[in-house]
Amino acid sequence: MEKEKYRIALIGNMNNNFFSLMRYFRDLGHDAVLFLYREDGTGANKHFIPENDTWSYNKWGPYIIHTRITNGKFHRLPNIFIHRRKYQKYFESFDFILGCGFSPGLCNILNKKLDLFLPYSFAGEYTGKNYKTNSYLRNLKYRSVNKIQITGLRKNTRYIGILDFSEENLINYRRNGLMDKIISTSIPMVYLENDLISGKIENDDILEVKEIFKNHYPVILSHVAHVKYLLGWHLKRNDLLIKGFAEFVKEQETSALLVLLDYGDGVPDSKKLIKELEIENSVIWLPKMPRKNLLNIIKNIDLGCGELGGATWGGTGWEFLACGKPFIQNIGMTEDEFIKKTGIPLPDIFLARTEFDVKNILQSVSENKALLDQKSSNIKTWFENYGGKNIARKIIDILTGV
Repeated sequence: MEKEKYRIALIGNMNNNFFSLMRYFRDLGHDAVLFLYREDGTGANKHFIPENDTWSYNKWGPYIIHTRITNGKFHRLPNIFIHRRKYQKYFESFDFILGCGFSPGLCNILNKKLDLFLPYSFAGEYTGKNYKTNSYLRNLKYRSVNKIQITGLRKNTRYIGILDFSEENLINYRRNGLMDKIISTSIPMVYLENDLISGKIENDDILEVKEIFKNHYPVILSHVAHVKYLLGWHLKRNDLLIKGFAEFVKEQETSALLVLLDYGDGVPDSKKLIKELEIENSVIWLPKMPRKNLLNIIKNIDLGCGELGGATWGGTGWEFLACGKPFIQNIGMTEDEFIKKTGIPLPDIFLARTEFDVKNILQSVSENKALLDQKSSNIKTWFENYGGKNIARKIIDILTGV
């Protein structure tokens, strides 16, 4: 039983993260309300709408407010200044305000306190220094938004919650003198509904995919977006999974199946690599789909794979964890470093840095299915203790000083 109930405002909903957090808060008895940016669920993020994340939208819809507040678009900032008093009233009756995206800058304009900033972008939204294009005007616009955001983080924000303590993720916070605000916490990105847990919800597409899976072992899913691999570091590194899988299927007779999502501007590059490696017959592509359908797919795979560029897992990893599925990830640090920096144990996942690590992991699970079963059991226990509703509880404890 929670000691006290609070009114909590959540600003923004990238990846449906805050929709999940809102539902967990409400399950704990708090009066949580989700305020959507005008850009939420539009353009490239049109699939990230609450309706795609739940089979019970009518239950949660009354606690969602669609606003005209921009998520940092320069040409829409005047709207915030013009309607400043109106937007101030939005948040007057709340005990706590949590936000992502441009919420620090917004709270600076509105002269409001942002209790917790939970960034969805690597190294934080609108905090970078080296944003440069060939357009002087575009650069000037970004620097203007950046200045408001940094001011909001410095003056209006109590805490910045992250789970990834790699130097790449900390660089902007360190440069802007924000390290004293950093705390270890994450967003419960995935909300599991009871009907999904019990397996009541399935459609024809899911049933068809399940039939395909029955003829293969192991079935490996990566629903990480495919991005163009240009010069320098990048987070996703789908190429390492594809190369490691190719090495695995070429070295031994196997019915393994690699399942990828047709998602991201790097899909043509990944398809080209798969063709060059001559593994097309061992790979299938699924269309981008709502999370409520994707979770049903995840329930029926053997092994997942997250980002291999070197960072703590994001939404894809949380989806595997919520479903109790082991997955491969490069967290960019050792297990001891993870525990020291986050204060929580590492879930029982597979760690990989190279394509050869991926190949060896696939070989080990191919030869020992009991290994996956044990890891699955351990992950379910970990998620009950450190994920989902307990993240929401931890956030309340942080905000109330417990």
